[in-house]
Amino acid sequence: MFINSRGYVATTLLAISLCAVADAGQLIEAVKSGDADAVGQLLDRGVDVDRPAADGTSALAHAAYRNDLAMLELLLFKGEARVNTANDYGATALYVAAANADTDLIERLLRAGGDPDAGLLSGETPLMIAADRGRLAAVRLLLEHGADPNAQEASGGQTALMWAAAEQHPDVVHLLIEHKADVNAQSNSGFTALMFATRQGDAAIADILINGGARVNASMTRSGLTPLMIAAMGGFKDVAVVLLNRGADVDAIDTSGKSVLHHAVTYTPSAAIVSELLAREANPNIRVKSPKAYDGNRIDPQGATPLLLAAGLSNLAAVTALLEAGGDPHIPTALNTTALMMAAGANVGIAAAVSDVEIEKATQIARLLLNLDMDVNAAGQYGWTALHAAAYHGRNEIIKELIAHGAKTETLDGFGQTALSISHAIVTEGMGDDYSHTPRTYRKETADLLLMLGATPLEQSGVKIVTARVGGYQ
Repeated sequence: MFINSRGYVATTLLAISLCAVADAGQLIEAVKSGDADAVGQLLDRGVDVDRPAADGTSALAHAAYRNDLAMLELLLFKGEARVNTANDYGATALYVAAANADTDLIERLLRAGGDPDAGLLSGETPLMIAADRGRLAAVRLLLEHGADPNAQEASGGQTALMWAAAEQHPDVVHLLIEHKADVNAQSNSGFTALMFATRQGDAAIADILINGGARVNASMTRSGLTPLMIAAMGGFKDVAVVLLNRGADVDAIDTSGKSVLHHAVTYTPSAAIVSELLAREANPNIRVKSPKAYDGNRIDPQGATPLLLAAGLSNLAAVTALLEAGGDPHIPTALNTTALMMAAGANVGIAAAVSDVEIEKATQIARLLLNLDMDVNAAGQYGWTALHAAAYHGRNEIIKELIAHGAKTETLDGFGQTALSISHAIVTEGMGDDYSHTPRTYRKETADLLLMLGATPLEQSGVKIVTARVGGYQ
């Protein structure tokens, strides 16, 4: 086959290039296997020490990954490897070394001109990965060579200090603060290092950060959550004590209008942190002050007290602690929903599965409240009484207690339903297109119980039935 001069040159260059790639591949494989003799021979042949592997990783980075100082020296001295060559993700040999290598290797890279702030494409720096893994000596070396303690990675806007706090490395946290890390920097979501420590329940790191100047009442921009609220949500009493001792606002309000106590009863089944907050004079009757109208399908929390929310979540321990501290069970929501209605199930989704343990606790809460002279026939949101709520969920023990305390079985709610029609899963005229509140489960035991306790049969009740597919009503 005839090949002209231009084609011959091109073919020759291609062959040389392929050989170079092959030689570079051999070099990287030799480095990965720790074969110093083979590496030396390839370098003597003039192999490009900086030609990367398929993913862009250099021979030098592979030596750093293997924590092979002798190989690293060979590549730097004999091969004159460029120390800041990065792979396709932005990882340099120093970044790789910061994650797992000995400090001697890290120091050698830094002396060779390794950039301590050269990070991944995502902005994660060698200092961040060392802090994340708790590598104190590596962190110290990087800082001494000028690493920026306040660099932020791109996706979350987090710093090395945040990573160290989140991964619970107190010695690294202390060292970063000594090197002027900003203890009050916020991530993209508004989290501070103190919030990260609080979320982990780490009282010791929280104390270190506060001593370093962390603002104890800092709040997230969008949610308004404070460190104390985060501690309350996690049930971290030890951290809460540290925060409270340092001036945390026990009655702070977030952007949804909820206080620290509201969060504590919502997320913490134990009463330990609730009791701690109450002992620090948290207001047991503080009410939700939402700045906007509620657009959910269940109970509007506007005006709800911590006790009312706790009752709706079957949080018996919290209800008991709040009552003992002066919580007023008679304070309703802005739409007149009461704690008794919540205990009966007013805020539980119609199709939600509730354990027997939770139902038993809800029953105990209902008994407590009924003994405190609650209005058993009060009507709240949707015109529901406690009896309507209990009928939706077949809470028969609560139904017995309610009727024993004078609950009226014939009361119509805002949808034209009685407790009996709800138990039969009947769709009434008043329900309209409101599918989210349409009763869907025929509860024969509940229906039989209501009739036995004096409920008027449906045929005589005046309930305007649209349709019923169960319970004998067609």
